[in-house]
Amino acid sequence: MMSRAMLDFAILRVRFCEAGMTEIILVRHGQTEWNTQLIFRGRNDIPLNERGYKQASALAGALKERNIDAIYTSPLRRAVETAQPVATLFDLEVVPVQGLIDINYGEWEGVSYHEIKKRYTDEYAQWEQRPELVRFPQGETLDAVKERSLDAFIDIARKNPARSVLIISHRVINKVLLCALLGLSTAHFWEIRQDTGCINVMEYSDERFVLCAMNDTCHLKELTGEPAQPDF
Repeated sequence: MMSRAMLDFAILRVRFCEAGMTEIILVRHGQTEWNTQLIFRGRNDIPLNERGYKQASALAGALKERNIDAIYTSPLRRAVETAQPVATLFDLEVVPVQGLIDINYGEWEGVSYHEIKKRYTDEYAQWEQRPELVRFPQGETLDAVKERSLDAFIDIARKNPARSVLIISHRVINKVLLCALLGLSTAHFWEIRQDTGCINVMEYSDERFVLCAMNDTCHLKELTGEPAQPDF
């Protein structure tokens, strides 16, 4: 017999298909050691830590009745590893998308938050106060990230009409995408939070995105034993 939750998801899926809607589930990758050590990651291809793997497993548990049709990720290992339990569950291929790769922090990559504040005092102060004006030394701006990630995001949505799609990327990518979809500039970067392993859900049809849930971490509530992670 189908459970009430399964029935609700089945009804939701029928509604999406009949209306031509695409369900997009946007996730931030699981935790890495550099998250806990407050080290700027960027293009460094680092793996999940133990908690990150647990978050990936919890994500699969949260999505097991959603009938995921396709999975797209940043090409970096931490995003691909987060996707793997879901891919295994639904027997899907993980498709890496270059436009979803993390921001290029340039000279800040691989350096701790505390060291950056010492070396780049003025630049870091601007990053906290006016992030939209910052170009990281030898790196990108938030608007450049927005342009290439939004192009990739819209392309995925258009290629998957009336399907349920999982996209796994990074804190910066998710924040600028959510800003863009809400009609906000990158100046609002710090007004949106994306915890490791979080889930965002949106509907897409007729070239319009509707945000249904943001920074949902309810599926991670059993993973206790660590203090709250700062927005990093």
